[in-house]
Amino acid sequence: MTCIEKIYSVSALVGNGKCNAKCNFCAGEYLRPEAKENPLYDKNLEAAIKLSARYGGWSLSLTSSGEPTCDPDALTNALKIYDKCAKQGAYFPNVNLFTNGILFGDEKFCDKYLDNWRELGLNNIAVSIHAVDEKEQAAIYGVENYPALETVVKNVQKHGL
Repeated sequence: MTCIEKIYSVSALVGNGKCNAKCNFCAGEYLRPEAKENPLYDKNLEAAIKLSARYGGWSLSLTSSGEPTCDPDALTNALKIYDKCAKQGAYFPNVNLFTNGILFGDEKFCDKYLDNWRELGLNNIAVSIHAVDEKEQAAIYGVENYPALETVVKNVQKHGL
């Protein structure tokens, strides 16, 4: 018999595994073939959130086997599940999104999604930065251009995140 004393956080993969980068160090490429539609995803995420909250959990971290922002509807759905749980008492002070940040360089993308995601409980965005120079960052991510970090920060902060 196992006794759970504390669960600090829940980490959940969201989305279809698509990615807008081509990193040569990508671990997600091995997970993508496994990223199939799971009819129990919503129920399992809800159960994990509630179980963690019951045992002292303090954070929910959303990531992907690709880039979570490339499937914004799935990310919205995961946050809706969290919001439902939070309204039932399974609240976490930290709801985190782990991202490469590329889409946060697009002000229209941010305007379309970030306010809604914040209202559903998202309060932290962790952008993986490998270099402060945009050209170096682009090379590391295997993309032609990476947005200026100042732009990413400005677009995210504009929405209270």
